[in-house]
Amino acid sequence: MGRYRNRNLEGRVKNPTAKLAFAHRVLWARDPLYRACVMLGPAPLIGGALAAAIWLTAYAPTTPPAASDSPPPWAHRTGSVPVSQDAQPYAEPPDYPLPKPGPNGDYRGLAEGWNVAIQPMTINATMDANVIATDLNIFPLDQPTIPLSRILDAAPPSGLYAGVAKSFLVIRAPGRYAISLRVQRFSTQSVSCLARLGTARHRVVRNITLHTSPNADFTYPPTEFQLQPGLYGIGVAAACWRTDQNVADAEITVMIRHPGELRLHPALTDELMCPRKK
Repeated sequence: MGRYRNRNLEGRVKNPTAKLAFAHRVLWARDPLYRACVMLGPAPLIGGALAAAIWLTAYAPTTPPAASDSPPPWAHRTGSVPVSQDAQPYAEPPDYPLPKPGPNGDYRGLAEGWNVAIQPMTINATMDANVIATDLNIFPLDQPTIPLSRILDAAPPSGLYAGVAKSFLVIRAPGRYAISLRVQRFSTQSVSCLARLGTARHRVVRNITLHTSPNADFTYPPTEFQLQPGLYGIGVAAACWRTDQNVADAEITVMIRHPGELRLHPALTDELMCPRKK
Protein backbone atom coordinates (compact mmCIF):
# COMPACT_ATOMS: atom_id res chain seq x y z
CA MET A 1 0.00 0.00 0.00
CA GLY A 2 2.84 2.35 0.88
CA ARG A 3 4.58 1.67 -2.42
CA TYR A 4 1.33 2.43 -4.30
CA ARG A 5 0.96 5.77 -2.53
CA ASN A 6 4.56 6.73 -3.28
CA ARG A 7 4.15 5.94 -6.98
CA ASN A 8 0.90 7.90 -7.06
CA LEU A 9 2.58 10.92 -5.44
CA GLU A 10 5.54 10.69 -7.81
CA GLY A 11 3.19 10.68 -10.78
CA ARG A 12 1.39 13.75 -9.54
CA VAL A 13 4.48 15.88 -8.92
CA LYS A 14 6.02 15.08 -12.33
CA ASN A 15 3.47 17.45 -13.85
CA PRO A 16 5.00 20.97 -13.57
CA THR A 17 1.76 22.59 -12.44
CA ALA A 18 1.06 19.87 -9.89
CA LYS A 19 4.65 20.06 -8.66
CA LEU A 20 4.38 23.82 -8.16
CA ALA A 21 1.09 23.44 -6.30
CA PHE A 22 2.57 20.66 -4.17
CA ALA A 23 5.61 22.81 -3.30
CA HIS A 24 3.39 25.76 -2.41
CA ARG A 25 1.21 23.64 -0.09
CA VAL A 26 4.19 22.09 1.68
CA LEU A 27 6.05 25.38 2.13
CA TRP A 28 2.90 27.22 3.27
CA ALA A 29 2.29 24.56 5.92
CA ARG A 30 5.89 24.36 7.15
CA ASP A 31 7.73 27.62 6.65
CA PRO A 32 6.74 30.92 8.33
CA LEU A 33 9.27 33.01 6.39
CA TYR A 34 7.82 31.67 3.13
CA ARG A 35 4.32 32.66 4.27
CA ALA A 36 5.56 36.10 5.31
CA CYS A 37 7.02 36.65 1.83
CA VAL A 38 3.76 35.54 0.21
CA MET A 39 1.93 38.12 2.32
CA LEU A 40 4.19 40.89 0.94
CA GLY A 41 2.68 40.75 -2.52
CA PRO A 42 -0.02 39.24 -4.74
CA ALA A 43 -0.36 35.77 -3.30
CA PRO A 44 -0.93 33.72 -6.50
CA LEU A 45 1.98 35.27 -8.41
CA ILE A 46 4.59 35.79 -5.72
CA GLY A 47 3.53 32.72 -3.78
CA GLY A 48 3.89 30.49 -6.83
CA ALA A 49 7.22 31.98 -7.82
CA LEU A 50 8.55 31.68 -4.30
CA ALA A 51 7.39 28.07 -4.13
CA ALA A 52 9.31 27.21 -7.29
CA ALA A 53 12.43 29.14 -6.33
CA ILE A 54 12.63 27.91 -2.75
CA TRP A 55 11.72 24.32 -3.63
CA LEU A 56 14.27 24.08 -6.45
CA THR A 57 17.04 25.53 -4.27
CA ALA A 58 16.27 23.01 -1.51
CA TYR A 59 15.42 25.59 1.12
CA ALA A 60 14.89 23.76 4.41
CA PRO A 61 11.31 24.58 5.46
CA THR A 62 10.91 22.65 8.70
CA THR A 63 13.25 24.39 11.18
CA PRO A 64 15.35 27.55 11.36
CA PRO A 65 18.79 26.68 9.94
CA ALA A 66 21.26 26.14 12.76
CA ALA A 67 24.97 26.80 12.89
CA SER A 68 25.59 23.05 12.83
CA ASP A 69 24.18 20.35 10.58
CA SER A 70 21.76 19.07 13.23
CA PRO A 71 18.78 21.26 14.20
CA PRO A 72 18.68 22.70 17.73
CA PRO A 73 16.42 20.83 20.17
CA TRP A 74 14.02 23.76 20.54
CA ALA A 75 13.24 23.91 16.79
CA HIS A 76 9.81 22.32 16.97
CA ARG A 77 6.98 24.20 15.29
CA THR A 78 4.00 25.19 17.42
CA GLY A 79 1.93 27.21 14.93
CA SER A 80 1.43 26.28 11.29
CA VAL A 81 -2.21 27.00 10.46
CA PRO A 82 -3.16 30.43 9.03
CA VAL A 83 -5.27 32.45 11.44
CA SER A 84 -8.48 34.15 10.32
CA GLN A 85 -9.82 36.96 12.46
CA ASP A 86 -12.00 39.95 11.62
CA ALA A 87 -10.88 42.46 14.24
CA GLN A 88 -7.60 43.46 15.82
CA PRO A 89 -5.71 42.45 17.84
CA TYR A 90 -4.89 39.35 15.82
CA ALA A 91 -4.25 36.36 18.06
CA GLU A 92 -1.30 34.87 16.20
CA PRO A 93 0.61 31.85 17.53
CA PRO A 94 4.41 31.77 17.27
CA ASP A 95 6.00 29.92 14.37
CA TYR A 96 8.66 28.49 16.66
CA PRO A 97 8.99 28.36 20.44
CA LEU A 98 11.39 30.77 22.09
CA PRO A 99 14.75 28.96 22.24
CA LYS A 100 16.74 28.60 25.40
CA PRO A 101 19.59 31.13 25.44
CA GLY A 102 23.17 29.91 25.39
CA PRO A 103 25.87 30.88 27.92
CA ASN A 104 26.31 34.27 26.25
CA GLY A 105 22.58 34.93 25.97
CA ASP A 106 22.47 34.17 22.23
CA TYR A 107 20.36 31.61 20.38
CA ARG A 108 22.07 28.83 18.46
CA GLY A 109 21.52 29.17 14.71
CA LEU A 110 20.18 32.73 14.93
CA ALA A 111 21.98 36.01 14.32
CA GLU A 112 20.84 39.58 14.81
CA GLY A 113 19.41 41.39 11.81
CA TRP A 114 18.07 40.24 8.44
CA ASN A 115 18.74 38.03 5.47
CA VAL A 116 18.20 40.33 2.47
CA ALA A 117 17.57 39.37 -1.16
CA ILE A 118 17.69 41.77 -4.12
CA GLN A 119 14.72 41.01 -6.39
CA PRO A 120 13.57 42.60 -9.69
CA MET A 121 10.54 44.86 -9.60
CA THR A 122 8.13 46.10 -12.26
CA ILE A 123 5.53 48.89 -12.04
CA ASN A 124 2.27 48.41 -13.96
CA ALA A 125 -0.09 50.99 -15.45
CA THR A 126 -2.01 51.35 -12.17
CA MET A 127 1.28 52.09 -10.36
CA ASP A 128 1.20 48.83 -8.45
CA ALA A 129 4.50 47.02 -7.91
CA ASN A 130 5.25 43.43 -8.76
CA VAL A 131 8.29 42.12 -6.91
CA ILE A 132 9.56 39.06 -8.81
CA ALA A 133 10.86 36.24 -6.62
CA THR A 134 14.21 35.87 -8.37
CA ASP A 135 17.21 36.55 -6.16
CA LEU A 136 19.79 38.73 -7.94
CA ASN A 137 21.93 38.85 -4.81
CA ILE A 138 21.65 37.79 -1.16
CA PHE A 139 23.47 39.32 1.78
CA PRO A 140 23.19 39.47 5.60
CA LEU A 141 22.36 42.71 7.38
CA ASP A 142 23.38 42.72 11.04
CA GLN A 143 21.22 45.63 12.19
CA PRO A 144 17.47 46.22 12.64
CA THR A 145 17.21 49.26 10.32
CA ILE A 146 17.31 48.59 6.56
CA PRO A 147 19.23 51.32 4.67
CA LEU A 148 18.35 51.44 1.00
CA SER A 149 21.99 52.35 0.36
CA ARG A 150 22.96 48.78 1.32
CA ILE A 151 20.43 47.47 -1.20
CA LEU A 152 21.79 49.80 -3.88
CA ASP A 153 25.36 48.62 -3.20
CA ALA A 154 24.34 44.97 -3.65
CA ALA A 155 22.06 45.51 -6.67
CA PRO A 156 22.71 45.59 -10.45
CA PRO A 157 23.65 48.95 -11.96
CA SER A 158 20.35 49.35 -13.85
CA GLY A 159 16.71 48.35 -13.64
CA LEU A 160 14.20 48.53 -10.83
CA TYR A 161 14.50 46.20 -7.86
CA ALA A 162 13.45 45.85 -4.23
CA GLY A 163 15.17 44.61 -1.12
CA VAL A 164 13.24 41.71 0.44
CA ALA A 165 14.37 41.17 4.03
CA LYS A 166 13.43 38.18 6.20
CA SER A 167 13.83 37.72 9.92
CA PHE A 168 12.13 36.51 13.08
CA LEU A 169 10.45 38.89 15.50
CA VAL A 170 11.55 37.67 18.94
CA ILE A 171 8.75 37.91 21.51
CA ARG A 172 9.82 37.25 25.09
CA ALA A 173 6.69 38.24 27.04
CA PRO A 174 3.00 37.62 26.30
CA GLY A 175 0.67 40.52 25.62
CA ARG A 176 -0.71 43.00 23.15
CA TYR A 177 1.80 44.31 20.62
CA ALA A 178 1.59 46.64 17.61
CA ILE A 179 3.95 46.68 14.63
CA SER A 180 4.41 48.93 11.63
CA LEU A 181 7.04 50.44 9.30
CA ARG A 182 8.77 53.79 9.43
CA VAL A 183 10.20 55.43 6.29
CA GLN A 184 12.83 58.14 6.64
CA ARG A 185 14.19 60.02 3.63
CA PHE A 186 17.32 62.15 3.39
CA SER A 187 17.03 64.03 0.09
CA THR A 188 15.78 67.25 -1.43
CA GLN A 189 14.06 65.48 -4.35
CA SER A 190 10.71 63.68 -4.40
CA VAL A 191 10.65 59.96 -5.24
CA SER A 192 8.20 57.06 -5.17
CA CYS A 193 8.60 54.42 -2.47
CA LEU A 194 7.39 50.87 -1.93
CA ALA A 195 6.93 49.58 1.62
CA ARG A 196 5.55 46.17 2.57
CA LEU A 197 5.53 44.33 5.88
CA GLY A 198 3.98 40.94 6.55
CA THR A 199 3.91 38.22 9.15
CA ALA A 200 3.40 34.58 8.27
CA ARG A 201 -0.38 35.11 8.40
CA HIS A 202 -1.17 38.80 7.96
CA ARG A 203 -0.31 41.74 5.75
CA VAL A 204 0.62 44.64 8.00
CA VAL A 205 1.76 47.31 5.50
CA ARG A 206 1.29 47.27 1.71
CA ASN A 207 1.80 50.69 0.25
CA ILE A 208 3.29 52.66 -2.63
CA THR A 209 3.73 56.37 -1.96
CA LEU A 210 4.08 58.40 -5.15
CA HIS A 211 6.18 61.55 -5.10
CA THR A 212 7.27 61.15 -1.49
CA SER A 213 8.15 64.53 -0.03
CA PRO A 214 11.81 65.45 0.38
CA ASN A 215 13.20 64.63 3.84
CA ALA A 216 9.98 62.81 4.68
CA ASP A 217 9.69 60.87 7.95
CA PHE A 218 6.46 58.95 8.46
CA THR A 219 5.13 55.79 10.10
CA TYR A 220 2.26 53.73 8.70
CA PRO A 221 -0.75 52.94 10.91
CA PRO A 222 0.15 49.95 13.10
CA THR A 223 -1.51 46.54 13.26
CA GLU A 224 -2.14 45.07 16.70
CA PHE A 225 -1.43 41.47 17.71
CA GLN A 226 -1.98 39.35 20.79
CA LEU A 227 1.29 37.43 20.95
CA GLN A 228 2.87 34.71 23.05
CA PRO A 229 6.59 34.13 23.66
CA GLY A 230 8.25 32.68 20.57
CA LEU A 231 9.64 33.44 17.13
CA TYR A 232 7.40 35.05 14.50
CA GLY A 233 8.49 35.08 10.87
CA ILE A 234 8.27 38.53 9.26
CA GLY A 235 9.25 39.94 5.89
CA VAL A 236 9.86 43.46 4.58
CA ALA A 237 10.00 44.61 0.96
CA ALA A 238 11.31 48.14 0.32
CA ALA A 239 12.43 50.32 -2.58
CA CYS A 240 12.51 53.96 -3.66
CA TRP A 241 12.90 55.11 -7.24
CA ARG A 242 12.76 58.08 -9.59
CA THR A 243 11.55 57.37 -13.15
CA ASP A 244 13.22 54.02 -13.93
CA GLN A 245 16.16 54.15 -11.52
CA ASN A 246 16.43 53.14 -7.86
CA VAL A 247 17.59 55.69 -5.32
CA ALA A 248 19.17 55.07 -1.93
CA ASP A 249 18.17 58.10 0.14
CA ALA A 250 15.91 56.31 2.65
CA GLU A 251 15.89 53.96 5.62
CA ILE A 252 13.18 51.47 6.59
CA THR A 253 12.61 50.59 10.24
CA VAL A 254 10.27 48.07 11.87
CA MET A 255 8.39 49.87 14.63
CA ILE A 256 6.99 48.02 17.64
CA ARG A 257 4.84 48.84 20.67
CA HIS A 258 5.18 46.46 23.60
CA PRO A 259 2.44 45.64 26.13
CA GLY A 260 1.78 48.60 28.41
CA GLU A 261 3.58 51.12 26.17
CA LEU A 262 1.85 54.11 24.61
CA ARG A 263 4.06 54.72 21.56
CA LEU A 264 5.79 52.82 18.82
CA HIS A 265 9.58 52.74 18.85
CA PRO A 266 12.20 51.14 16.59
CA ALA A 267 12.67 47.41 17.07
CA LEU A 268 15.81 46.69 19.06
CA THR A 269 18.76 44.69 17.79
CA ASP A 270 17.87 41.57 19.77
CA GLU A 271 14.21 41.70 18.67
CA LEU A 272 15.00 40.82 15.04
CA MET A 273 17.01 37.63 14.56
CA CYS A 274 17.32 35.44 11.50
CA PRO A 275 18.64 31.97 10.63
CA ARG A 276 22.28 32.44 9.78
CA LYS A 277 25.62 30.89 10.58
CA LYS A 278 27.58 33.17 12.87
